[in-house]
Amino acid sequence: MSWSPRAWRASASPHDERLLLADLLRLGHPAELRAFGFSMLPSLPPGARLRITPPPFQPPLAPGDLLLTLQDERLRLHRLVAIPAPGRYITKGDAALRADPPCDDACLLGRASHRDGQRIAPAARRPLLRAFACASGAGARALALGARLARRAGLWPARQMTRPATSNPAP
Repeated sequence: MSWSPRAWRASASPHDERLLLADLLRLGHPAELRAFGFSMLPSLPPGARLRITPPPFQPPLAPGDLLLTLQDERLRLHRLVAIPAPGRYITKGDAALRADPPCDDACLLGRASHRDGQRIAPAARRPLLRAFACASGAGARALALGARLARRAGLWPARQMTRPATSNPAP
């Protein structure tokens, strides 16, 4: 009997896939996955392709980085918001109201390094993102409003947005 990825995928459960991904990363191999769920909206839509690099990390982790953790047999790809002590991490989904339970080095699988084939700049080089990652509730809304106003004033780069083509162009 020969082994093939397609045959394995057909017989594997989601639990098996999570364990295989965790094992690959713990052995030091980078992996790719698709984002799932809505906890990282609007910055990370479901279906975005991500490349995860395992530890050790260069540059070191900083608030704002996207981390993949395995806690209670659940994979979470959330933003790092705090490092309360060496080897302890607190993450939170951008759309979540509360932070995740703290995790340690044992549950940390990797950091997202690429999104849809494009390198993700380290959070240490993006001060506004670091501030946004650490804020919650009203503070996050105030930072989002400030970013919007900075974009309108030309102080912050505009988003790349496309509009759907219409069959009847406006006169």
